[in-house]
Amino acid sequence: MNEIKETRQLLTEVLDFIKATPWRADYQSKVERLYDLAERPCVLAVAGQVKAGKSSFLNALLGFDLAAVGTTETTATINVFRYGKVKDPERPVMVYWTDGREPEAQTRDFIDSLQGYTDDVLEKAENIDHLEYIIEDERLENITLVDTPGFASIVEEHEQRTSEFFNPRREKLRNRQFAQSGTLTESADAVIFISGPVAKANAQRFFGERIPHISPFNAIGVMAKIDMIQPVFMSQDDRLKGVSEVFSEAGSLAELLSKEFDKELYTVLPVSAGLYRAVEQLKCTGKIKELQEKIRRIPKEKFDKRFDMNSEHWEAEDGPYQRFFESCGLSLESRKEMLGDMPWMVFCMIVIVLYYLPLDEAEDYLERLSGMEQVKNMLEERFFKRSKSIRCARILRDARQILIFIKNMELPQKRSEVKSREAFLDIIKRSRGYYEDGLLDAFISFVEKNTSNSEELDRYLGLTDSLLMKIDNLLRIMEQTENINEGLVLLKKVRHLLRGEDEVRELEALLEGTMMEQSHIYFNQRQRVWRARMQRVMDNPDLYRLLSIVCNSYSELLVENNN
Repeated sequence: MNEIKETRQLLTEVLDFIKATPWRADYQSKVERLYDLAERPCVLAVAGQVKAGKSSFLNALLGFDLAAVGTTETTATINVFRYGKVKDPERPVMVYWTDGREPEAQTRDFIDSLQGYTDDVLEKAENIDHLEYIIEDERLENITLVDTPGFASIVEEHEQRTSEFFNPRREKLRNRQFAQSGTLTESADAVIFISGPVAKANAQRFFGERIPHISPFNAIGVMAKIDMIQPVFMSQDDRLKGVSEVFSEAGSLAELLSKEFDKELYTVLPVSAGLYRAVEQLKCTGKIKELQEKIRRIPKEKFDKRFDMNSEHWEAEDGPYQRFFESCGLSLESRKEMLGDMPWMVFCMIVIVLYYLPLDEAEDYLERLSGMEQVKNMLEERFFKRSKSIRCARILRDARQILIFIKNMELPQKRSEVKSREAFLDIIKRSRGYYEDGLLDAFISFVEKNTSNSEELDRYLGLTDSLLMKIDNLLRIMEQTENINEGLVLLKKVRHLLRGEDEVRELEALLEGTMMEQSHIYFNQRQRVWRARMQRVMDNPDLYRLLSIVCNSYSELLVENNN
């Protein structure tokens, strides 16, 4: 199915209808804009709370340290990532200004200077609309990523009131950013919602007010910064197990969030972008082997007792910890070099895994724990491969809203004019003999041209209903195609959980549309079998989702069979 071609053909019909109505001046340009948008890249917004880890996540996803990350809140955080080739590697970021200046290529140092809320930073940020990064990443050929400024939690909003009372400039900037964040997310085709291990209280409000079109069709959740979950060690000998349990707990928390937002998000995946990026950088520079060699200078019995995950002990300049580490050949300077700019908990997890596992196993283990590869695969399946469908579905829904508004608001208003029209024409006709016929004919022509009669309005209503039906039908077909493609992917993933090759072949034939013609009784019986199976596999999201698609596919066959 060519989604763009089908969407544009239908929009052409909508446009022809609009041009022939009294509302062409109000809606023609809007529909023309939707037509033009069909071939543009899908807009994927990264939304979430302030300091939830959006920029770190994007850095890990794209494989570059592009989005500014800092311990303080980044001020100019509206970042747009597009496909292309950078003209000047020394100036990789385009700055778009609010004061009418031409966009300007800037250095990374300039971007990194947009940290915190000093007067100098605020002065720069007030004039910045957004930053644009051009990246040679094939995934972005049909997707434009937008890193939104984020929204504050209820608690943070109260905390900020005190400081903002003394800094109205900061308050003005933050208000602008929150408004922009909402606008960007609301206009996006799809959303990645970034949350901490516990979603803040106003996340649901944000969904309702700012992303009314959000649904499992076009949104997933990412529970970021899971490395901040503190491990609990039962004894000195289970540190590796403790690291694993952190991520096991993160998985449980993500599952709870997924259930809480099941009407808004397709799923919620736990991820430590900081861990993933740190491991990638260590591997890229070759320092991961060096880090393992250094940490293994500590005897095992001493490592279990002395490496207590206390950063003050690791960076002690004197005292027993300093003397102990020195005795292992780890000077303060060496320890600081090992830590680098890694977050402390990320560093702890890496050195614990490196200490207990061989290097190759440790690298695989850490990357798997970070969850980033799972997120990348999910984004590939849910967004990058589906970008055209997501964009076209959003455009069709927008077109539907225009038609619904015409049907429910514009048409009733025009019907109220019909009586006035008839009255005007009646008065004009009665005036014959008192005024010149040419003048009266001009009045009649003017009234008939600028007002509608009942027959015209009935025709408009019929055409509106017909177009709405066509849009709904195309959206339904697109959704069915999406579900079938998703079902085939899931079938490959969970085929080992089915009861033999007969069931696998049945589902392949069903999803590929090659099932031999069967009776209504057969379809009904197989649907009941799979529906009963669904209730027993609720603890396996992939298998449960596959069987849901299977049951819906049988429902479609039953409807067709009845027809």
